[in-house]
Amino acid sequence: MGCRLRVSVVGGGCSGLSYALAYTHDEQPDDVRFAQGALVVLVDRRSLRHLEGATLDYLSSQRGGFSLEAPKVRGRCGCGVSFVGAAA
Repeated sequence: MGCRLRVSVVGGGCSGLSYALAYTHDEQPDDVRFAQGALVVLVDRRSLRHLEGATLDYLSSQRGGFSLEAPKVRGRCGCGVSFVGAAA
């Protein structure tokens, strides 16, 4: 198996929750798998409700990296690192 990108929601930050992105070779039984071309993204079921409808993009600008926009987020902290949980 090739490397996959794991996207999850973890506790922490001034608003209560933060996104975590990590490369992994391991798929877990509760993972939901998304594939677009050669990219495979894994999301655990607990994080899925916060990420439903989210858009993941890669920016190659000077401040490049992954950009994640999740429409169900109720609010963000001032620094933009953490967020308030998904609206029901």
